[in-house]
Amino acid sequence: MDIITQGKDGVVLAGAEVFFNEVKVSSSDQNGVAQLSSLPADDKGFWVVKVKKAGYVTQAVKVAVQEKMPPLIVHLMPVTETKYIEDIEKAQGISSLTMDAHVILPEAALVYADGTPATGKARVELTPWDIDSDDLKAMPANGRAITADNQEVDLISAGLMAVAFYDEAGNALNLAEGKTATLQMSLPFSSIDGHDLSAGGAIPMWYFNESLGLWEETPDVKGSAVVVTRDGEKMLMVEATVPHFSSWNWDFKYESAGSTFLQCLDPASKPIACSITASVVLTDGSKLVKNSSIGAEGATVYNMPDRVKEITWEATGASAESQRLMGKVKNPLDMTGAGAALPGSISISLSAPYQYTAQCLLPDSVAVACKAKIALNGSAEIDEYSLPAEGAAIYTQQLPQQANWSAYQYISKGNGEIWKYTGEGSNVSLSENKLVMTFATPPEINQLQYSYVRCNPQAYDYNSGENVAIAQCDVTLMPQGRDQIDPVEIIPVTATIPTGVIYPISLRVEWLDMTYQYFNIQASNLDTLKNSDQCYFQSYDWMPFDDLLSHQIHDLSLNGYCGIVPMR
Repeated sequence: MDIITQGKDGVVLAGAEVFFNEVKVSSSDQNGVAQLSSLPADDKGFWVVKVKKAGYVTQAVKVAVQEKMPPLIVHLMPVTETKYIEDIEKAQGISSLTMDAHVILPEAALVYADGTPATGKARVELTPWDIDSDDLKAMPANGRAITADNQEVDLISAGLMAVAFYDEAGNALNLAEGKTATLQMSLPFSSIDGHDLSAGGAIPMWYFNESLGLWEETPDVKGSAVVVTRDGEKMLMVEATVPHFSSWNWDFKYESAGSTFLQCLDPASKPIACSITASVVLTDGSKLVKNSSIGAEGATVYNMPDRVKEITWEATGASAESQRLMGKVKNPLDMTGAGAALPGSISISLSAPYQYTAQCLLPDSVAVACKAKIALNGSAEIDEYSLPAEGAAIYTQQLPQQANWSAYQYISKGNGEIWKYTGEGSNVSLSENKLVMTFATPPEINQLQYSYVRCNPQAYDYNSGENVAIAQCDVTLMPQGRDQIDPVEIIPVTATIPTGVIYPISLRVEWLDMTYQYFNIQASNLDTLKNSDQCYFQSYDWMPFDDLLSHQIHDLSLNGYCGIVPMR
């Protein structure tokens, strides 16, 4: 059996460790292939194949035993961002530079495996998946899951995030018993496979069980879509409060009646075993990815969509001489807007690709992981790659002679600064089929700051003397008392946040360089109860400006009136 390890974007990943049922059996070679001449004994009819590589989220898939095993492609997702925390025991929010993702921790949240509380410095590896991109190719377990009633199903994701904490020595940390953390990230679609999320709504939650090679349903963990305001703009987010860290998924079960027969052909048009990835765009614009390994005789793939906007089929196989073969087909392609029907059968012709290597270097020539965009030979087609620090081989259907490129990388420093390196080059010759991308410009240095607020879900009604449940509140932050004579226009920061949740509100960079003395924080809620009473609740407070940056949680309790407001 050949196991092919590559990134979500197809870059070759050498040195990835391969495990069968938790036992290491091999590592991928310089071509990203682990060739297994013999396979472990099996007593269940399947193996759980796990693949690990430093700098990537661990992948595991459940693989059915066959008499003749076709090749298996395992896509790995690179860790998006590593951040360093000074006082992990404090209540705080941790933000990613991508997908507006946040992890919000309560006080004394993290412990070691034996329950000992974690204090002091720590690092977090934070990886949000962009469900509107090739990230879905590296969805753990290939989107297969097990429900609470022990049924295996396929999933379609509304959001996916992996979170892992470690102390300075690299020891894993997780949430203490009884503690929970809030996860949030942006939701690029208002509809997922016909599930309307534009006005909010419940989303089932699943966590990735590496030992099973499946997502596992967690009925006690509630996910939801929420509409929030960040810097004055409304955006759609997914949110959940989770009891432990791993990979978490906001997902719906995917059930469809479509099917098609797939077969791969070698350069001589003879049937060949292959691994196929289908990237699907559904009629509402949402996306899913399905992976299949099929023998030379071909196979019918079920639970496919019956009508789609587009499917891109990508296949990989190996010739008798173990040379990699690749092919790509787009079929069907909807030109009407109503969705196209899935063909009854699809053949994918494979051919031998060209290969070159690409790598990023810092200005001092130190190798570094990076995100790169590369166009070969003057083509208008631009391919995007996540490259490991050691560089990686890239397969292409055209002879690589020269390249136009741009690349960037964020590097988090221990003092909280984030350095962004960028670089670009035009008409660069690929000497010895190698593209070296050097960041020649000084880094852009940023230090993001947040204030953390939480609105009480119970507001006090002065008229009835009772508490009234509220679902969200509108929060406004504004600094005051600048110690200068010249007036400066102050633009407030506003956010609409769900109640009961610790929420990070991003601060304007220009505030941090000013000599403000204090700030005010306001919260309000305008709601209508079932008896049609109009209610208005608010909270208003002043605090020293230093408290804005202290990572303390600002708890806001609203009060006001339902019905008639008494005269004063």
